[in-house]
Amino acid sequence: MKAPLRALLVFFLMLFPIISFITVEVREWMLHDRVETYLIEEKGYAPEDIHSIETRSNRLRVSATVTFVDELYVHYTYTPFNGKIKQKGYVPVAGTGEKVVYNKLKHIE
Repeated sequence: MKAPLRALLVFFLMLFPIISFITVEVREWMLHDRVETYLIEEKGYAPEDIHSIETRSNRLRVSATVTFVDELYVHYTYTPFNGKIKQKGYVPVAGTGEKVVYNKLKHIE
């Protein structure tokens, strides 16, 4: 009786990290898709206007960093909030030499 119980416990302990990894990857993929859809369909950007969308997870939160083609020196952060996508803020990219002035940014919401 102890051997099958031990084997079952080991199986679930091995399965837990795999399920956790898959869950995080799926959440990041879903947010990437939602942010891209939000920017194209709701905000009217063309796919060519978006340089990159990168998603990250930390603990329970998932966020997306968007870089636009015409402002490669600024990363805009988007997060899900109450079922909608919201722009959380922006961060200047270090090392670009560009000076970021808030009222001259093109993609602030």
